[in-house]
Amino acid sequence: MKLSALLQDVPYIRIEGCSEMEISGLDFDSRRCHAGTAFGAIARESVDGHSYIDAAVANGASVIVAKYPVEGVCTVVCANPNETFSRMVANFHGNPQSGMKLIGITGTKGKTSTAFYVKAILDAQNGTKCGLMGTVQNMAGDEKLGDAHNSTPEVTELYELLSAMRQRGCTHAVMEVSSHAMALGRVAGLQYACSVFTNLSQDHLNFHKTMENYLAAKAMLFAQSDTAVINVDDPASAVVLDAATGKVRTLSTKCGDASLFARDIELKSDCVTFTAVADGAGASVTMPTPGLFSVYNALCALGVAVSLGIPLTNAARAIETAGGVPGRAEVVQIPADFRVVVDYAHSPDSVEKIVEATSEYTKGRLISIVGCGGNRDRTKRPKMAAAAARGSDVVILTTDNPRDEVPEDIIAEMVPGLEGTKAESKIIVDRREAIHHALRIAKPGDTVLIMGKGHETYQEVRGVRSHFDDREEVRNYFKA
Repeated sequence: MKLSALLQDVPYIRIEGCSEMEISGLDFDSRRCHAGTAFGAIARESVDGHSYIDAAVANGASVIVAKYPVEGVCTVVCANPNETFSRMVANFHGNPQSGMKLIGITGTKGKTSTAFYVKAILDAQNGTKCGLMGTVQNMAGDEKLGDAHNSTPEVTELYELLSAMRQRGCTHAVMEVSSHAMALGRVAGLQYACSVFTNLSQDHLNFHKTMENYLAAKAMLFAQSDTAVINVDDPASAVVLDAATGKVRTLSTKCGDASLFARDIELKSDCVTFTAVADGAGASVTMPTPGLFSVYNALCALGVAVSLGIPLTNAARAIETAGGVPGRAEVVQIPADFRVVVDYAHSPDSVEKIVEATSEYTKGRLISIVGCGGNRDRTKRPKMAAAAARGSDVVILTTDNPRDEVPEDIIAEMVPGLEGTKAESKIIVDRREAIHHALRIAKPGDTVLIMGKGHETYQEVRGVRSHFDDREEVRNYFKA
């Protein structure tokens, strides 16, 4: 494709070089560049692509997308390389999003579950087929599209996935949209038929620095959405409401004035039941995952459904039959008379919520295992330990994904959170041994809650990922 075609309707300042050269690919990784490649000097989580321009040129890149001209190489000079590059990638793939209705899900917690439920609802309707892009997996209908690496993929992978979904006949695509994706312009130029705000709590401050910045990044999505579905029970919703430029549908479990609300909520040991009410219509809902958070996740998905014109009752039946979401309050089947639950909780609020929900149906002791990721917000470490200890009888501090940090140092920063709590505590650095210890001491009626990794099937230590799956470790313990 000619460079001039790639730049159609794309914001840039000028071209230093030939606009009619042929481009065979676009990339932001200088190591993958070659003749015919347009290299995007984009900002990523901890990298400024401008630092790798020389490497891209040395590897043969034909075009550079950057804030300043590069001597001897055709350069697309632009004010915002992230946005310019994103829109160029969209053009390169033929703007696959134009053939589908996009649904965006953002918030600290509940994105994955809500996205799964929305997909289940859409796939259950006649004449629709839904793609999924998120933390656990990428899919087109029932077909898996490679492994998921981020909640929202890097821009080149994002458009490859959208293109694959369109080729496979998807009419809709539901995406988890992270705050990083918004701040870094990965979804620049996309217009969403409907977007959802689930909630906001502390996370990713290593990147955003302040909660205000974090919320502002989330809120950006709603300036790109025809309809916004917003959880108004969350205090941060006021900022999101102000940012929304399209139609707004509010949801609540507390306020009957919301355009979608839940009443008659019953939290049971193995499920939750409630009645959803929207536009004068009501539908009974039973969710197999216990806890109030399940009600909110269901309401978010139902909000998308009714915003897209799907009858509330039809949507409710679809999510009831959708099954559980991998690594989200997932019960591991074991040959024992106690329960094991694996959950992705990795922020103070999500730890608090899953501990609270799990303790409600635990007759014996709640034995919680928790760790914190390396190279991430350090201020949440004692808070996560405190949240686990407050609602547990036994809490075991262990290793999550230490990445480039020393596991013992991470755990040391968690320990102050245990002060003033009554839970019996233990430090077991090795995660496998921590899980096995919890299973050894569990008694009839107890629950072992393993938090942090959820669906993940790896552990990252000093930049190396090795296979590790909490659910497998539980099953292997009993096999041994």
